[in-house]
Amino acid sequence: MKQKTKKPIIITVGNIKGGVGKTRIATGLATMFAHDKKKVLLVDSDIQGSSLTYRKRRGDLADELEKDPLVKKELNLSYDRIPLFQCFQLRSTTIDKDLRDYDHDIIIVDAGGRDDEEFRASVFAADFLIIPLKPAMDDYDQTLVTIGIWRKMLRTGKKIKAALVQNQLIPNKIVRFYATFNELVEKVVKDNDLKQFPPILQRLPYIESASFGLNVNETSEEGYNKAAEEFTAFYKEVSRWVATKS
Repeated sequence: MKQKTKKPIIITVGNIKGGVGKTRIATGLATMFAHDKKKVLLVDSDIQGSSLTYRKRRGDLADELEKDPLVKKELNLSYDRIPLFQCFQLRSTTIDKDLRDYDHDIIIVDAGGRDDEEFRASVFAADFLIIPLKPAMDDYDQTLVTIGIWRKMLRTGKKIKAALVQNQLIPNKIVRFYATFNELVEKVVKDNDLKQFPPILQRLPYIESASFGLNVNETSEEGYNKAAEEFTAFYKEVSRWVATKS
């Protein structure tokens, strides 16, 4: 009798509002899970294909490292090799069925930043939904719509845990708007029984590292420490959270 394989954990990163940094989070998580020896699949469900571009850069860099060990020194890499993971683009209204038979440990879906059938299917496919938002009222309003979509999925009987993370906050800007915005977010979290991750700041190392297909924890470049510590802490919280899947 054939043994039934364990189902993968599916994490969807999405918000119907574009420009909230979902690809940065999706690719960063995929990279960190790969470092933890997990078999990872990154699914790019956004028409822009940003996650797919990241994976191509990463593959090209891995090839360069194989051919020329000096690349490690040039980029101040913290590892001799960078772990790779499978990635492909898939925009589908049946993505929950399409991903059902994959034998990966973790599947991360980078969902498109618009309210369409493909986005809703990506939410429905998830075991865990991470909703990034920037501290702006347009982002807040669209996040409420995204939460409404998630709640509609729950009414079908599907179990999907959801969390918010404020992303791309500007460092050293403790202003009245941020305080007011935090109060709004905290109320939404409480009213909808959501998890809330610590905020992720807008830092240049995130942009620089991604341009090479790297995550911030993979290089010892000067000035990367805070970003690396911040994202590593975020990853550890996400990892503990998804371990709660029943």
